[in-house]
Amino acid sequence: MELIKRIVRRYLSTLAYFYSYLRYRVFIRMGLSILMGLLDGFGLAMFIPLFQMIDGEGGSGQDENSGVGFLVNAIQGIGIELTLTNTLSLLIVFFVLKGVVAYINHNYEVILKEAFIKQIRYDIVEGLTRMQFKSFVSADVGRIQNTATGEVNKLSDAYATYFDTIQQGVLITVYMTFAFTIDASFAVLITIGGVLTNFLFTRIFNVTKRFSAIVTGVAHRYQGLVIQFVASFKYLKSTGSVSKMENIVKDTVVDLQVNNRRMGRMYALSTAVREPLLIVIVAVVIYLQINFFGGNLGGVIVSLLFFYRALAAVILMQSSYNHFLAVSGSLDNMVAFDNELKRNCEDDGDVLLEKVHGQIIMDDVSFGYGNKTILRNIDLTVNANETLAVVGESGSGKTTLINVLIGLLPSNSGRITVGGIDLARLNKATFRNRIGYIAQEPVVFNDTIFNNVTLWDLPNEGNRTRFFHALEQASLDEFVLGLPDKEETLLGNNGINISGGQKQRISIARELYKDIDILILDEATSALDSETEQNIQHYINKLKGQFTILIIAHRLSTIRNADRIAVLSHGEIIAIDSFDNLKGNSQHFKKMLDFQDFASQ
Repeated sequence: MELIKRIVRRYLSTLAYFYSYLRYRVFIRMGLSILMGLLDGFGLAMFIPLFQMIDGEGGSGQDENSGVGFLVNAIQGIGIELTLTNTLSLLIVFFVLKGVVAYINHNYEVILKEAFIKQIRYDIVEGLTRMQFKSFVSADVGRIQNTATGEVNKLSDAYATYFDTIQQGVLITVYMTFAFTIDASFAVLITIGGVLTNFLFTRIFNVTKRFSAIVTGVAHRYQGLVIQFVASFKYLKSTGSVSKMENIVKDTVVDLQVNNRRMGRMYALSTAVREPLLIVIVAVVIYLQINFFGGNLGGVIVSLLFFYRALAAVILMQSSYNHFLAVSGSLDNMVAFDNELKRNCEDDGDVLLEKVHGQIIMDDVSFGYGNKTILRNIDLTVNANETLAVVGESGSGKTTLINVLIGLLPSNSGRITVGGIDLARLNKATFRNRIGYIAQEPVVFNDTIFNNVTLWDLPNEGNRTRFFHALEQASLDEFVLGLPDKEETLLGNNGINISGGQKQRISIARELYKDIDILILDEATSALDSETEQNIQHYINKLKGQFTILIIAHRLSTIRNADRIAVLSHGEIIAIDSFDNLKGNSQHFKKMLDFQDFASQ
């Protein structure tokens, strides 16, 4: 059993990968290839009776049952006499049927290929959707983007060339079977010829596979650099560093070009030597058969038809396999990426949450990455519809605390409950649907203002009313109504067409548009001017008591009206109370106030 598993892993792992997506349809495609080869072989076999007729007219004669006598007997067994007219008619019928099967085969191939690529793309999107946030933040973004775009296209080529290789292998088997029934010595010669050519192609295959893996790695790096180039364009341009980034990207493009060129040379070599090798082997086989094995020219010609088809299939198989190896790095990467997504899939509970009721409690919760502890022994109770602020120096764990609280990051120890239900038992999507999150870095999509705020809701009357109310709450209504295209204005890539403050107000309006129970503000007003910040703060204060509001703040003036404030230091809550009580009782909090010159504000 272990031996069988090793053989499967070594030789059939790729087939098993494709089978995992296509199931029985893989064998239907193979069956069509076999049927196409058989019909081609039967059609070619009809030349034997024709040559026998010619030999008979010349008086040389030939055993009518030699070679493919089984086919002749089968035809005669159903009452068809192999006259010249009938033989020619059967030859036409077999090749017409082969054409029909070939048409069906090619169409079925396109259908399977599209189904395969569609499922791959679905799996990538679904895998990323379910991926743990903790794993995502440490992932290679360039690799993710390259795999989801460029590598999928290469995987499409890998699929096509792999099954082309199998199809040629099936045809070789069919042709060699016919060849053995006609002349075993010819079959041996052609086998020897195929083995000899294999030595050359094995070398080409190994070199191509090595270059393919290199190209995939360089492509990941290129995608990552492009993402960074676009995201950091303003900084690079304003500081004169854009040319340095340009040179780095160009160097990567050169690496990509060089290795693609090397692969191209290998593919060109495998294509260029194909026909010359074919002709050399055919010529040698004919010479040997006529001069050393006593073959007659008629038999040789018919045999040659099969051998030529078999040789052509051998060369095409080698060429297809070499092309497959050229993109096999993408296949290996996709398999590894798929396994990585499965390993890092977020654990989810089965309790569906329609609304967040009651308290959220963190009981002795700790969190860290590897050996680095970020949160220690956190005990925290968040009451329903309470406004709780979290403050502390940079790196104290403020954002991490909130991310653990909402299940975005899994705690290493301790327990979190939401309305008395263990967070581990909750379906995370239904819980997070009840959460609005306004981050320091605004998220803006390359779409209209309406779609950015509503996340592509239908523009019906009810949604439009909610939309404009959210704009008003975010102090954005006058700006939008003053635009030529109003809410249909396109914001550009990452909101390039609007200011930083306007982008932040778009993200605030989005969360106020939703039906939520918990509103999280992570330095949400830090990018705004004082007047806009005061306006938004006024509306946020009006929301007090309507939602459970969690505020991560650096400017202490923005959290003066919070019900309670938790003070973090080095990953621990060292004090929690109202603003005024902390101001009077917490030395750490008072130092923070003094540092910000709070008395003068």
